[in-house]
Amino acid sequence: MSCLRYWFRYSTNATPLIKAILDGNNELSRELITQGEDLNVTDNEGGTPLICAAFKGNKEIAEILIDEGSEVNQRNHKKQTALFYSIANNNEEVARLLVLKGADVNVSDKHGQTPLFHAAENNNEEFLRMLIEKGAVNVSDDIYGQTLFIAAKNNNEEVARLLIEKGADVNISNKYGQTPIFEAAKNSNEEVARMLIEKGADVNVSDKDGQTPLFSAATNNNEEVARLLIEKGADINVSDKNGTTPLFSAAGNKNEEVARLLIEKGADINACSKSGENPLSTALKCGTEKMVMTLMNIGANNNVCKNHAGTKTFHIALNHGKYEVAKKLLELSVTDMDIEDNNG
Repeated sequence: MSCLRYWFRYSTNATPLIKAILDGNNELSRELITQGEDLNVTDNEGGTPLICAAFKGNKEIAEILIDEGSEVNQRNHKKQTALFYSIANNNEEVARLLVLKGADVNVSDKHGQTPLFHAAENNNEEFLRMLIEKGAVNVSDDIYGQTLFIAAKNNNEEVARLLIEKGADVNISNKYGQTPIFEAAKNSNEEVARMLIEKGADVNVSDKDGQTPLFSAATNNNEEVARLLIEKGADINVSDKNGTTPLFSAAGNKNEEVARLLIEKGADINACSKSGENPLSTALKCGTEKMVMTLMNIGANNNVCKNHAGTKTFHIALNHGKYEVAKKLLELSVTDMDIEDNNG
């Protein structure tokens, strides 16, 4: 934000009024305003005296500026208004003043983000309530889709509940095809995940890669969220566009707890991906010996798939220096020494 830069070093285009405001010199600021200084002049980044007053949380000067003719909804080069700065810095008094004086609560910046988004990002429930009461609505942004994603990411159940009560769509998707429950699953936010499900979130929705929230929980070793998703009907053996299942994600990310849960709930330990991989070969390639042993001890069969190189899991173990694993494969009689890969 332009004002933040001025706090360390003034721009060549900073006016005396902007400098006085950023220095917190109210007396000089009032005098300059009285003398007729241009109240809507912009610096080299489009910042105005009002934007800088909002950034500083200076309600007195902000009110004087507005009363004397400052444009409340004037934007800087990032298309941000003074309201953005007051919310980003948790300056509630200034934010309320700006809204009272006509600040647009649905204005979006060059990233498509609104004041509502920033209020959610800061976990500021009071700001959210104020903005919603003044007509703020859910709008899409470039990263999360809308503010409910932020609440899910931050595990802020109250903010999420407020947004839903005001009409937020629990199944809204972002540009990746993911919904808010993906964020809850990624960040181990069981409370928000449970609330989203109770409000109608689809536990089997798939993103553009064909992955569901259970993949996110498995990838990030979020056992409790994974258990919740399964209890609420998540498909354990769903496959993504590559033919991998949530068990692949757990096995490939060294997440033994989730892997055990998935297996306990019926995950196919011998599922084959489109490239001929299986959970066992995936675990081997990630160097997770404990995971490999877990899979082998419960009956994973390394001969059910052959990858595009014609390599069986026994060969993978040898190729990756997992000699103890290869020995265990022989002891369990789950490999065939006569099987050749594509290289003979």
